[in-house]
Amino acid sequence: MRPPRFLRFAGITALAVGITYAAVSTAMVVVPPAADPAAATPATTPATPAPGPATTTADGTPIDQARLVAGLAIFKEGGCRGCHGWAANGEREGPNPEGPSLRATMLPMEWINITVSCGRPGTAMPYYSREVYRRDSTTCYGQTPAQIGDRMPTRAGVRFTQQEIDDLVYYIEYYVKGRGEVTRADCEFFYGAGDTRCATYPAP
Repeated sequence: MRPPRFLRFAGITALAVGITYAAVSTAMVVVPPAADPAAATPATTPATPAPGPATTTADGTPIDQARLVAGLAIFKEGGCRGCHGWAANGEREGPNPEGPSLRATMLPMEWINITVSCGRPGTAMPYYSREVYRRDSTTCYGQTPAQIGDRMPTRAGVRFTQQEIDDLVYYIEYYVKGRGEVTRADCEFFYGAGDTRCATYPAP
C-alpha cells in the first residue's frame, strides 16, 4: 500500500520547505527540520463559531462546521492545550513545555499535518499518528527511527487515526490559524455558549 499523500510529500520536500520557512521561523508554529534530523474542564456543546479569517477552503468549498467541532474534540483529547493553550495562542497550561502560538503559524496545511503526525525531531513536540516510526519506515522526514536517533520525537499519550489528525488539522487551518485576538466567541466555541469563563473576553 502506498503511504498517505502527505507523508510522500514530506519525504520529497522536507529540505526545501525547511529552507523556505527559516526566514519566518519566529512567526511559525514549528520549523520543519531538514531531511537530516541531526541537523535539523469538560466542555458543553460548542456554540457555532464566529467567522474566522476564511469562510471557504482553498478550492472554494464552504467551511465545514461539523469538521471544526470534530477537530476541536481531537485538540482537547490530544492535550494540545497543555503546551499551546486552550485558544492555541501559545499560553501553556500547567507544568508543560511552552508551545508556539498556532494562531500565528505560517505553516501550510500539509506541514501542520506532518508536524502533528510525526512530531518534530529534537523538540518537545510529540507524534500523534498510529502509523509512523515503525522499524524501517521512512515516512517521517525521509528517515528511519534509527537514523533520527536521539532526536526521535516522543510518542504522545494518545495516538490518532489519519482521519482524526486530518480533522484536527482542519480545525487549526480554518478556525485557529490567522484568527488574531482571542474573542468571546472563541471561548464559547471551546467551553460552550454562556460559559462564565468567557465573560472577560471581548465580544466579536
